[in-house]
Amino acid sequence: MKTSLPTLGLRAGLAAVLVPSVVFAGVTDFGGAKIRLHVQGSAAPPGAPVFYLGGAEVIANPGDATTVTVNGLSLPEQDPGEFWDDVSFPTQASLDAVFPVGSTLAIQVQGGALGTLNDTLQLPSVENYPPAPALTAATMTALQNYDPAQSLLLQWNSGGAFTNTVFAAVDAVSNGSEGPEFEDPTGTATSLLIPAGTLSPNTQYEIILDFGNLTFPTGSPAPGFGVGAQGLVGIVSETLINFQTGGGIDAFCFGDGSGATCPCSLFGAAGAGCANTGGPGATMTGSGTPSFSNDTLSFSITGVPGNKPGLLLRGNNQVSVLAGDGILCIAGGSQSSQVQVTIAGSTVFTDFSGGGFGSVANPSAPTNFQFWYRDPQNSCSGAGFNFTNGVSVVYSP
Repeated sequence: MKTSLPTLGLRAGLAAVLVPSVVFAGVTDFGGAKIRLHVQGSAAPPGAPVFYLGGAEVIANPGDATTVTVNGLSLPEQDPGEFWDDVSFPTQASLDAVFPVGSTLAIQVQGGALGTLNDTLQLPSVENYPPAPALTAATMTALQNYDPAQSLLLQWNSGGAFTNTVFAAVDAVSNGSEGPEFEDPTGTATSLLIPAGTLSPNTQYEIILDFGNLTFPTGSPAPGFGVGAQGLVGIVSETLINFQTGGGIDAFCFGDGSGATCPCSLFGAAGAGCANTGGPGATMTGSGTPSFSNDTLSFSITGVPGNKPGLLLRGNNQVSVLAGDGILCIAGGSQSSQVQVTIAGSTVFTDFSGGGFGSVANPSAPTNFQFWYRDPQNSCSGAGFNFTNGVSVVYSP
């Protein structure tokens, strides 16, 4: 449920409390708010608002109403039984000119099973806006190429004395699907934990943080909306943060001295496997989108000796075991591709269906890959083979 603007707008402020509360014919929830909209794009807190919003919402059971107006302006039915909209203004003064401080919002519902009902909301006579919500610098850093296979702790500043409601949500930008949501009616919360596996790889998300200074009246007796209708009115400071999850592709298990000691202490370059005939060792990187529905995942192996047999290995577990002239990084349900002949300097693999490869055994867990290759020259162990680093992949639907 989104507004026509690139933001939740009023929806975010209302969503914390506007939950249908009755099942008989009638208005269940109604609200109005003035919103200062901020955008945070770095570790620094957001600056001045980029928009000022005024909006309203009425929720009734589907079919109970056909027309809703606020101060004579029509609210579109965005979803069955849900009428809402918000309007953006360039300045606080232009917002206040349309929605004056302390003014009344006259709401009328018509049609359907309700006939005509009228009720009002009173905007605050003194507008004490909460501070702009801001994610901490550590959280903004954690969002950079965030791997959704891991949990994520969102942390933000305190709402201060003028905040009595905190709302946070994480929604997908591409299709508008709603993700984790959190509400705190005390206004004191400063964090939200996103469990591992909640978000999808390679997906653009928007975080919505709201600090609300709100009151919650009930509806008036008939011909008002009735005391069973839950109201919300006040002012909100909202901040939007956009981020892109990582592709679910992460390198691990290096022969560069950062982990296990390579055989004969022949370390490779940073991020590579152990040293080989070519010197700095071989590196495997993944690119594309690992997906069950539209998979474009591919691997590029650089630094391998040319015209040598090799195998792409796949396993469920990550290990670090010395083997041959390198480090074996995967185990557990291990499978291998058909034999591949390396190309000097660089080898690319895009088809993992050959040989012993079958479907991914556990789609919700990381799948681990590594390339094994023959390297008989300059073999300190005499085994004549070596490995790249490992690459961990999380597949999306």
